Amino acid sequence: MTIQGPSGLLFVDDGGTGQQTPVVFIHSLAGNTTQWKPQLSHVRRTRRAIALDLRGHGRSEPPTDGRFDLNAYAADVHAVMDTRGVQRAVLVGHSLGGGVVAAFAGQWPDRTAGVLFVDPIDDPSKRPV
Repeated sequence: MTIQGPSGLLFVDDGGTGQQTPVVFIHSLAGNTTQWKPQLSHVRRTRRAIALDLRGHGRSEPPTDGRFDLNAYAADVHAVMDTRGVQRAVLVGHSLGGGVVAAFAGQWPDRTAGVLFVDPIDDPSKRPV
């Protein structure tokens, strides 16, 4: 399905049921929802799990505002959670998605039930020469 994000249409893969806290999966740079197929299948046995294609990735539109920064991506996640009626979620982010998870959790801690970083991005300015 697609939903209207802050800067264009976003593709969302939403499924599973259960009373436990939902999980939202956020892909890597140049990734998309399909990278989470095995994890979605597993998690959806007992709870709701959502994956989205970030703006300009997979089946989501390029952003009309031209923004490709962590806060813009986090706003996409927030829009998906709002539209799909998810109040709090465990956020799982791979690579770039890890940065998105950190940005989201910093802006909306009350909507963040937990975080899982899978080989997250770092701050290149902090690397030794």
